Amino acid sequence: ILYSNKAAQIMLGMTVDELSDGSSFHTGWDVIREDGSPFPGPEQPVPTAIRTGKTVENVVMGILRPFTEDRVWLLVTADPLHDNQGNVLEVICSFHDITASKVAEEKLTWLYKNLEIRAYELATTHADLEKFVYAATHDLQEPLRKIQTFVSIILDKESKNLSDKGKYHFQRMQLAAGRMQQLIDDLLAFSRISTTELKFEKTDLNKIL
Repeated sequence: ILYSNKAAQIMLGMTVDELSDGSSFHTGWDVIREDGSPFPGPEQPVPTAIRTGKTVENVVMGILRPFTEDRVWLLVTADPLHDNQGNVLEVICSFHDITASKVAEEKLTWLYKNLEIRAYELATTHADLEKFVYAATHDLQEPLRKIQTFVSIILDKESKNLSDKGKYHFQRMQLAAGRMQQLIDDLLAFSRISTTELKFEKTDLNKIL
């Protein structure tokens, strides 16, 4: 490394002397690709530019700073300088620190994956709840039907043997069983809302109020 400006030294976490004492931007460092896989030295932008003689643009590299042990993400461009015969003399390497945007992107990806997991769990829970409601309402209706049936039989066949107060109590029982039946039917209808197509219609809220 023949020269490095102050910004480069800050981004890499090294002084100009440390950069020039034999350390290299492309070898001996913990460098990874954008997908997290190792980034071999010969395949990195500067060696590639030297080997091909062509500019290598906008390569994302994750570099572990040697002394601070924290990861910095750089968007790197390596631009070779040629002599009159076309030989590569030097390479100008420029880079931008994109650590903040990279960290934000990784966090967003993590949040999205967790959101997908939560959505799947919610869908599973919802399906289980639908099964429970369906089973519960059908199981509740069976004993209720028996109550309604026997009350109807008693009022029809044994009415002459009942006092007025007894008839009143059976009638109240019949009404209560009817309300219970309506509640079960409504609960079953409510559980089907998410599985049927919703039909919207304009409504005058003034009338509802």
